[in-house]
Amino acid sequence: VWEFHHAIIDGWSNASFLTELNNTYILLETDPGYKPEKLTFTYREYMAAQLSRENRLKTNLDTIHYWKEELQDYKRLNFPAPHPNTRWQLKSRQMNLGLSFRDKLSTIINQYQTSIKHLCFAAYVYMMNMMTWENDVTVGLVTNTRPEIQDSDKVLGCFLNTVPVRVKIPSQLKWSQYILLIDKKMRELKKHDQLSLYEIMALTGERTREINPFFDTYFNFIDFFVYGDLKG
Repeated sequence: VWEFHHAIIDGWSNASFLTELNNTYILLETDPGYKPEKLTFTYREYMAAQLSRENRLKTNLDTIHYWKEELQDYKRLNFPAPHPNTRWQLKSRQMNLGLSFRDKLSTIINQYQTSIKHLCFAAYVYMMNMMTWENDVTVGLVTNTRPEIQDSDKVLGCFLNTVPVRVKIPSQLKWSQYILLIDKKMRELKKHDQLSLYEIMALTGERTREINPFFDTYFNFIDFFVYGDLKG
């Protein structure tokens, strides 16, 4: 039984651990003396660096200006109200879009020099636009805060943050322009997404207790490609 609290282990860490456990077991069957190499980076070191970075970001003028400017007079999405007698039922749906659809996405990604995550987020934001008829869309985004250093992808821990993203969609925008708009937005956000939601609230003066701050829906892109390393 492998059980954990999501506050200390994120999805990638879980996938990475299960892959390593499976592969280590298989290696020990053929080489009983096998010992995994010690990682060059630890979660403790990450936490120390993260706390130091957060303290710097709290006083970083670029980050302060970014979040204040980004969320000034933002609009909370107003979804159409259901009929009072509506009976709610939670549903989950999985769809396999097929390899041909993936190939089409790859063509678009290469054409606009963007990523699959940015492209999917663009579709998500546009869906919110269609559902609410709002061209000023603020949603949540789950971001990955793992540092880009050796062995960081193998460290177990929680490297996730959720931040608000505000997208203003100009009217009569071409699809090509929209994709580039989202790509630019995501690249700029990456410079400031290490700050916690609580700190963003403090910077912008957001006061909310009964509802989530800034957004009611959020986007989470998951790609656990580490499972591709599983040995049989």
